[in-house]
Amino acid sequence: MHRSATAHHLLAQFAAEVNADLVLISEQFQNKDPSSWHLDLSGTDAIWVRDNVRHRVLAEGRGDGFVWIRCLGITFFSVYLTPNETMPDIRRRLDAVEDAISITEGRILVGGDFNARALEWIMPQSDSRGKRILEMAARTGLVVLNTRSTSMFRRPGCEGSIPDITFASESLASSVDRWRVLEDFSTSDHQYIAFEVVDATCRRAPTRRSPCVWNVARVNIGKFVEALGAGRAALGGTPGGDSVAADTVVNSVMDLITTACEASMPRRGPRRDKCSIN
Repeated sequence: MHRSATAHHLLAQFAAEVNADLVLISEQFQNKDPSSWHLDLSGTDAIWVRDNVRHRVLAEGRGDGFVWIRCLGITFFSVYLTPNETMPDIRRRLDAVEDAISITEGRILVGGDFNARALEWIMPQSDSRGKRILEMAARTGLVVLNTRSTSMFRRPGCEGSIPDITFASESLASSVDRWRVLEDFSTSDHQYIAFEVVDATCRRAPTRRSPCVWNVARVNIGKFVEALGAGRAALGGTPGGDSVAADTVVNSVMDLITTACEASMPRRGPRRDKCSIN
């Protein structure tokens, strides 16, 4: 956020618009409610849990340049490495992050402004800082999630670059969906990054059998009418008299409608439940 007051206030509006559950922040401007705003020791990094009643934080920790929380069945790390630090300082900070990750069990997601270059996050070349970060990721079993060459750092007069990196443990990486760089105006020199975690634990209700749902927008009216006509002829006369006969007619008609739908339009694809984490 480049310690910008305007970016700070705009972030709150944007997070509400996209209904983000969690927000990982580097170079924050100021603290919010301490019950939902978790800081590193330097006050530079933060993790914001927008609804800390619905999404309880079960554990948290912090160091110089990083903070972590356990929430939604995942341990989230927010990390910031300033561009002006020397390599000894970088090694010291990364060692502290690695130590914290190494003793963390379960699924892990790490995101932040690392100010580093590497081919693995689609930069044209790697620098010593990027190589050091990749070594840490390899030792801790983290996978790079960056999937596009879209620049995130954009400042007039400067070359666009990709300093913001997202990592996930191997057990979580396959559940992260739609990782992307957003073009929304942030007033900062960094663009927002958003992604979603697809997870069965995010479901709010018991699993139920999906109803038959067809894509009505793609219906072939001719085939639908033809199938109804053929089925109606097969039904013949309407038996009458008792409730059993009435039930039989209802079931036959519903079967006919189902057959006509199957013949004239495709089914809609299944939906996946998602937890949105931006």
